Amino acid sequence: MTSPLFSPPVWGLIFAVSASVLLWLVSLRLKDVSIVDMFWGPGIAVVVDIAAWLGQASGPRTSAVLFLVNLWGLRLAAHIWARHQGEDHRYAAMRVRFGTNWWWVSLVQVFLLQAILIWFVPAPLIAAVLFSHRPLFWLDYLGIALAGFGLMFEALADFQLAAFRADPASKGILKVGLIGKRHDQRLWAGFHTD
Repeated sequence: MTSPLFSPPVWGLIFAVSASVLLWLVSLRLKDVSIVDMFWGPGIAVVVDIAAWLGQASGPRTSAVLFLVNLWGLRLAAHIWARHQGEDHRYAAMRVRFGTNWWWVSLVQVFLLQAILIWFVPAPLIAAVLFSHRPLFWLDYLGIALAGFGLMFEALADFQLAAFRADPASKGILKVGLIGKRHDQRLWAGFHTD
């Protein structure tokens, strides 16, 4: 793509808004606004993918960014999809509060707001892929390592939360695991030392 009609970030915004409006239409049919939450991670990843593709980005920095953001987006979507059991209680409360106006309020307050955030949040990643011609610096390696650690941290936390919710004896809020005292060996699995 030598000269797109718009810049890569603008195409990312067009994607985010268009996909959010389509998802909003699906939510009206399903009567479930919380499907928007599954779009958050993949939406951010695709905005970065679009920037890399239209910007003809290549090289190790672009490869690392695309690998990490797509892996993160898929992990987050899978986690939210796996625990989805109908409309989230917060959206259900908003549906009751706004009544017959909820259809358009959800478009603006939920879907379009999230579309803007999906476009804005990955700005540093878009900059990284659009300036991929520069050689990797020690900060790049530090960022890659930090992102990899963060992905592992999130995956472990998701696993611990799923184990907590699956246990019939568990009640209330999970207060142990990654940052709490060890009360349940299954949740910590040898990662904690007293």
